[in-house]
Amino acid sequence: MNVRIETSTTVTAVELDEGNRATAVVVAQEDSGEARIPCNTFVLAGGPWTPVVYKTLFPSSSIQIDSATEAGDWIVFRNQNPVVRKSMAFVGLNDIVGEKLEFAGRNDGTIWACGTKDQKGALPPLGARGSPDPTRIANLTSRAYHFLRVHNADDPDTFKELEIIALGRAFRPVTLSGRPMMAMVEPDKLSHHNGLHADGGRGNVFLCWGHGSWGLTLGPGTGKLMSQLILGEQTDLDLSPFQIPGNT
Repeated sequence: MNVRIETSTTVTAVELDEGNRATAVVVAQEDSGEARIPCNTFVLAGGPWTPVVYKTLFPSSSIQIDSATEAGDWIVFRNQNPVVRKSMAFVGLNDIVGEKLEFAGRNDGTIWACGTKDQKGALPPLGARGSPDPTRIANLTSRAYHFLRVHNADDPDTFKELEIIALGRAFRPVTLSGRPMMAMVEPDKLSHHNGLHADGGRGNVFLCWGHGSWGLTLGPGTGKLMSQLILGEQTDLDLSPFQIPGNT
């Protein structure tokens, strides 16, 4: 399908023509130095790092993309009482405990748990993992012992110890408005550097990010809308609520 996937690669620059349209991306590759990849369209979908990456690639852009912080700590436990190997289950207990608490039983014999949102945590550098917050992990573990406890067969008054397989922290891409961005960047907003100027033509740089906790759920519909937007077709939904502040 003429799809090329680059791994261990970092986009370091976007080349623009005199009409402020992207013509190529410059990438740094771990093994072969720097390479130039021509492009007809450039879509930036960098999750929570999108604002940072945008500012790096378009340093003279007049657009300032701001984001909110929303981190979530998670733990993967060994399932103490698997029932059906080929099934999955999800339980949200937010209304019961008064805060975010989710459990997902996976078909690999584990249970994934996610706790309260942290709206003050610092986003780690691009490519780095966030360290889980010890206090939030302790609270999530306590919740897990309350809702996932399994009695020991030889001593019904005690419970099996939960085995932690992995834990971590995820940062969700969230805009200040809470709405995702699905938009074309107007050419005259991209750059006024080195003699570049917009000629009134349609731009070919697009942003798609900010779906928060619903990225996978909204992914197929977002992909369709973005393809329509990129091709200049009428979109199935009105995308005016999802534009870039200051882009018009």
